Amino acid sequence: MPDSGDGPSDILWQDTSGDVAIWQMNGLSVAASAIVESAVPSNWTIRGTGDFTGDDKSDILWQDTSGDVAIWEMNGLSVAASAVVGFADPSTWHIEGIGDFNGDGKSDILWRDTSGDVAVWEMNGFSLTASAIVEPAVPSNWSIVPPDNTGDTTAAAAAASAASSVPLPAGPPPTGPPIHTFG
Repeated sequence: MPDSGDGPSDILWQDTSGDVAIWQMNGLSVAASAIVESAVPSNWTIRGTGDFTGDDKSDILWQDTSGDVAIWEMNGLSVAASAVVGFADPSTWHIEGIGDFNGDGKSDILWRDTSGDVAVWEMNGFSLTASAIVEPAVPSNWSIVPPDNTGDTTAAAAAASAASSVPLPAGPPPTGPPIHTFG
């Protein structure tokens, strides 16, 4: 759930006309709400939220049907900045989760492709700082459970715990991810 920096988690909405709204929550009540953006083109879909900038406010992760990946840096009920941060072929690569995999206090992006390869993009705001396939060809009968974003452990620890029960294929590690980024 997104957090606008006021403490409690908030509710993020996207309707079929492309409007994006946030309800700032206070327990069981909506404390404030706003349409953040109107008429976002239908080829863009919200893929999740996370604190990509390290400011303790949730940002919004987007992907369009051509594979562009973008982040909206949020400040309460408004977009402070936005940028396209990379590209991944949407016919093969799918965003599976968002978590802080390197423990730097900023969200990273978890991917899986149709062959079972699992990859991570380490992010620093709008910059992709590193990417790698962390495990190739995980069998399709294994599903990724979204990373722990509660703050009581790093996503890396949660992923490592879950991975300990996943049968790992034999062979050398991959030489690099087939993920392309904008220069």
